[in-house]
Amino acid sequence: VLPTTAIQGRGIMEEAGLVPLILGAVLSFLRWRDDGRRTQDAVIAAILAGACMLAKVTGLAVVAGLVMLFVGERSHREAVRAGVIGAAVASLLPLFGAIIDWGVFLETQRLQGGRPTHFNLFLRFFDDGMINMTLIGRGWLLFLWLATAATALARPRRDT
Repeated sequence: VLPTTAIQGRGIMEEAGLVPLILGAVLSFLRWRDDGRRTQDAVIAAILAGACMLAKVTGLAVVAGLVMLFVGERSHREAVRAGVIGAAVASLLPLFGAIIDWGVFLETQRLQGGRPTHFNLFLRFFDDGMINMTLIGRGWLLFLWLATAATALARPRRDT
């Protein structure tokens, strides 16, 4: 979990659901990889990855990330299965939108996605964490990035 996601989770409800789903998907993938490549673990990872979109629309990227993890392990069958299952679970969100009112659903998505992109977006990713347009403090974000780097460097490359 990236530090920006963790810091955002302090004040935004989507991340409060997104982070456990991502961690569950990664844990299930690691169980699949390290404990005998059981299909059940891969399916659970795909379901959790797909459910990320139910928490936040951009959570669909977790399905793509999971597929890449399976490809990295040279398990193309599991990569395809994860993509199909993840997309099927994620498709529950537009299905929900169609059931309630497609026009309202699309308008809501448009309004939520209308944040401007700033020229300094890359720097803000590492330096100035924001929650609902409020600067939350450089110290927290810098600490989390340093902790992430230290953790990544302390573990074997395969785990990282």
